[in-house]
Amino acid sequence: MIAIESFKKFKLIDIYVFVILLGLFLFSNFLINWINHPIYSFVFSSLVLVIFMSLSLLIIRKAFSVIIFNFLVGIFSAILKTNFSNISLLSNYNFIILILIAIIYELIFLMLKLEFRNVPIDIIIGAAIANSFIPILLSLFFSLEVTKTMMFNFVNLFLLYFLIGISGSIIAFLIWYELENRKIILKYEFRH
Repeated sequence: MIAIESFKKFKLIDIYVFVILLGLFLFSNFLINWINHPIYSFVFSSLVLVIFMSLSLLIIRKAFSVIIFNFLVGIFSAILKTNFSNISLLSNYNFIILILIAIIYELIFLMLKLEFRNVPIDIIIGAAIANSFIPILLSLFFSLEVTKTMMFNFVNLFLLYFLIGISGSIIAFLIWYELENRKIILKYEFRH
């Protein structure tokens, strides 16, 4: 069942929230790029991307918010010439991959609409599945033959992205749980 209540118009204050989240994401990504170890940089970059995708959905609570956030991330990463460690293998396809995983995330969020004791299960499952699609999309853009020859490594990468998606969305929920009843958030939701 599709959550029709999520389809609302975006207001000017929502744009401000997008800009704040984008600024925080770009700053976090800038700090992550200082990590010299490629595996740590890869994991933290993926984790931060999932955290901010989930936060955009938790704060704004409207359909297409993750798509807009990833669109802005793709645009600003192209302008600033930054690569994200998790998808920098094919920097030409960063924008396409970001939009595709956002679409997958939004579709799962809109179709599931599950919540268990105030924990948004739909966001956690959506982030995990959407994030695990990154290696699949990379293999489609890169080479299916390489994927077939390195299937064991591909499965490990798929599971790693799945766990990063779960971890990032849970961290985003915990951040949101702490911010949810703050005065500024309540004012935002009242204007929302």
